[in-house]
Amino acid sequence: MPTSYDIPEVLDRREGPHGEVVLRRHGDLLQIIANGCFLMDTSDGRSERLLVDAALGALHGRPRPDVLIGGLGVGFSLAHAAADPRPGRITVVERERAIIDWHLDGPLSDFSARPSRTRARRFWKRISCHTYMRLPPRMTHCVSTSTTAPAGLSPRATTASTHRPDWQAAQGR
Repeated sequence: MPTSYDIPEVLDRREGPHGEVVLRRHGDLLQIIANGCFLMDTSDGRSERLLVDAALGALHGRPRPDVLIGGLGVGFSLAHAAADPRPGRITVVERERAIIDWHLDGPLSDFSARPSRTRARRFWKRISCHTYMRLPPRMTHCVSTSTTAPAGLSPRATTASTHRPDWQAAQGR
């Protein structure tokens, strides 16, 4: 576990369409920093797994639903969704190319788990979840792992199901 005197090591720093993103190592943890603000790290992933479970549980037995993961982060949501046999196609939308690269060939590849990346790789989209959801509807369910919700959802809503652009939000637990 990191101690207060540990100095994080910057592994990669890039300018993206929405500012600077940084991948740091702090002790045993990897951290993602955006525009100087801590986003997430590899310390736990419990909340990401709970979001996926809540989203899939809200589907009430729909066969092989497509799943949209908004924001790749450190990959816990993708790994958990891919390990569950219920989802059909898994689409991940991530607006930052750097974060995708860190999962494909970098230090975060172990957290998104190679089998889950293989299952979802051809469906990775380099756009924001907000932009993706304005496209013609195609997804059965969305799991947002970002701190900002897609269009039409309050930031407190964590899962939503849709066949149309008008969302029906289900509060995460």
